[in-house]
Amino acid sequence: LLALAAGPPRTHPPLRALVERHCVACHGERRAQGGFRIDTLPDSLAGPAARERWHAVLRRVEAGEMPPEGRKPLAEGEKRAVAAWVRDGAMAQR
Repeated sequence: LLALAAGPPRTHPPLRALVERHCVACHGERRAQGGFRIDTLPDSLAGPAARERWHAVLRRVEAGEMPPEGRKPLAEGEKRAVAAWVRDGAMAQR
């Protein structure tokens, strides 16, 4: 995420690194596969629109749709980190 990768660290560094490793190549500034840019998502879950977008990312990760077949899958610990950040952040922002 642009904000996530370059802005003030509102998310923990391991999550930013995970997004850089697994997501930005296909969903970043240079390439927006499926019309989706993860780098434009806010790095916080403030507001219902941001929460919904991050929950959509989490649903795709948990369903095994992302990363897609042929790409290095997320380790279970990485999946848990994404889920914890989205769920904990969403609860904190309510």
